[in-house]
Amino acid sequence: MTEKQHEEIIQELKELNERMDRMENRPPVTKILYILLFGAGFLLFAPFFIDVLTLLF
Repeated sequence: MTEKQHEEIIQELKELNERMDRMENRPPVTKILYILLFGAGFLLFAPFFIDVLTLLF
């Protein structure tokens, strides 16, 4: 690995770190959105999963 590649990776890691910090400082709206999305997806796919389970057992 060259010195330039090394520096690029370090720079990317720093940017990622800053982005993570910003996400932590943000109010937990994203968490609520993720839970809602997961719940909606679960409700959509629940009948399919139940069908698969009934086929298996």
